[in-house]
Amino acid sequence: MSSLGHVLTPEVTQIFFRGARVVTLLFTILFIHMIFLGSFKIMVASGKNEKVMQARRQIVIGVLGTMAMLILFIVASATITRSNLL
Repeated sequence: MSSLGHVLTPEVTQIFFRGARVVTLLFTILFIHMIFLGSFKIMVASGKNEKVMQARRQIVIGVLGTMAMLILFIVASATITRSNLL
């Protein structure tokens, strides 16, 4: 069995995490869209409790997803910076 040490060079690590940053940005846009769509659904729900609850659930998913993607983006950025220092 060969070691992966020669495959996981700093350059390969940077390429991987730069791709991860792009993906997290795309998902962040998607989750922010979910927040806006949920807000719009609340406005047009006409006070119907079931529709309001579904819209709130969508907003919560959007907020949690956005927070998760921002954390992943920060981790990927820190990894890229760290690999630049090596």
